[in-house]
Order: sequence, then structure tokens, then C-alpha cells
Amino acid sequence: MYNDKFTQAQYVEFARLLQEKALLDGTIKENKQHGKASRELDFIDFINENTDVDERKPLSNREILATALETTAQNDVERNKLKEYKGKIALIESEQAKLSDLKGKIKDLSFAKGPRDTEAIKKLQFEANQAANRINTYDRQLLTLESTKALKGVLEREKQMAYKRAEKRGKEALAKYKEDAAK
Repeated sequence: MYNDKFTQAQYVEFARLLQEKALLDGTIKENKQHGKASRELDFIDFINENTDVDERKPLSNREILATALETTAQNDVERNKLKEYKGKIALIESEQAKLSDLKGKIKDLSFAKGPRDTEAIKKLQFEANQAANRINTYDRQLLTLESTKALKGVLEREKQMAYKRAEKRGKEALAKYKEDAAK
């Protein structure tokens, strides 16, 4: 259940396990009229209704590191690596915006009415290729940073914290479900 990515299915499975535990220890009662399948579907529906869509999608290592708080870093080396990592992400985003703008200009010039300004199109294509190359370079630098011991430690702590948050949300959802089911 705990690995590189958390999916909705994993979260729902965790919630189902919590529900079964609650049934075993008697904190919630099975609805004899509708049976186990209906109860599980009700609970899964309840979890889905009370979970944001953003919480359900899997997170990549890059997304986890990009949103990691500086407080997760335990020493100056980790803080500096995290700062450098976030700086590279900012550079990539900047270059991607430039590349998108250049592609838009190329498209406008290519499909404009009248004669084509091939010289301007070639110049824009050259600039677009350079921007794409810079993005690839920054991406390789990010991969190198991700493989450092300092960021691996930060990533592992962030994953553990994410798992604990998911566990807490599951327990809160189970408590709310028990409360609603008791009514």
C-alpha cells in the first residue's frame, strides 16, 4: 500500500480495511438487510464524495519534491538541494512558457494569409529548438538532483508524511461514516 504513488484505489482499499477493522471491533454494525456488498459500496461512495479529486491522483517523485516544504529538510545540505531543485523547476516552467509562446508565433506566421515570412519562421523555430534543448538539460539536472542522497531523504520523509495524512483522512472519513451510519 505504501510505495512511490498513492492512487484512489489504494486509498479506498485502505479505507475498506479500516471499515473491516471497525466491523470486527464492533464500532459499526453490518446492515443485515442490504448485506456486505451494499455496505462496502456505501462506504466507498462516502470516501469518494469526501475526497478531493486532486487527493486521488497519483503523485510523482518530482511533484512531491516540488511541493516539499523546506521544514522537511533536516539540515543545510538538504535545504540547499531542495532550493536548487525548486530553482530548476522554475527554470523549466519559464522555458516551457517561452516554448509555448514561440510555437504560437510560429503557428500564426505559418498560417497567416498572404506570403510567408520564412526567415522569421526559421528564426523562431531555431529559438524554439534552443528552448526545448534547455528544457531537456534542466530536466537531466533535475534527475541528477533527485538521485542525490539529500533529496532521497527528503523524498522519503515526504512520502511518509503523505502516507500519514492519507491514513488520518481515512480514519476521519471512517469516523464520519460511522457517525452518519448511526443516524
